[in-house]
Amino acid sequence: MSCDLIRLAMAGFDACEPTLDGSRIATHCLYPSFESVHVYVVKEGGTFVVHDAKGAFNSAWGHARDEKIITAALDKEALRYHLRNDGNRLVTSDVPGDWLRPAILAVANASAAAATNAVARVVAVADEALVAKIDKTVHNCPVSGYYNRTRIRVALAESEASVSRGTSTLCGKP
Repeated sequence: MSCDLIRLAMAGFDACEPTLDGSRIATHCLYPSFESVHVYVVKEGGTFVVHDAKGAFNSAWGHARDEKIITAALDKEALRYHLRNDGNRLVTSDVPGDWLRPAILAVANASAAAATNAVARVVAVADEALVAKIDKTVHNCPVSGYYNRTRIRVALAESEASVSRGTSTLCGKP
């Protein structure tokens, strides 16, 4: 494989464009939506501020509208990467020029991880709620002798199909 082809394929990551939030750099990190994580760099005096412009929060919010879970994920990743969560922005300040690359990478990785972890946690919470609903439904159904998971799966599949048709009768109850 030619390194020239690889460089050409990755050339978009060399771009830096000025925005109102600072100079924006696309990184190799991805959000759960498979969008590139963008990191912003702002010069302050002789140092830099590096942040994600609420990218992790906005990405997670698009998939999982639970601010408490998203904020917890931001806080966890900020701590892990030695950043701070400043109004749902992952930020590091007072970055000297020779530490700019590691700061950009830390913000990008933290941003991607926070969004991914927040979405995963919201999905887990939804799964837990579904399991609780299934358990409640199953315990109200007469199942002869033992907890028959296959029968439950079939009943749930039939129930979902009948709900979509408006004729739900799980366990024979309308």
